[in-house]
Amino acid sequence: MAAAEPAARLMGGVLNWDDATVRREVEHYRARVAAERESQQQPDDRTADAPRLGAPDVRMGARAG
Repeated sequence: MAAAEPAARLMGGVLNWDDATVRREVEHYRARVAAERESQQQPDDRTADAPRLGAPDVRMGARAG
């Protein structure tokens, strides 16, 4: 997680992202990681899907699922 912002800044330079886009991408990434981690703590696959599917999907610009 510590490398998320520096990595986004590096990629942002290549992709011509402004500061707002870098922040948004890092926020989305952190939310996805948190959701994946939470899903791993669930007792079964069905319950695990809820946090993952509730996290924003940066490619879609909205909630997945």
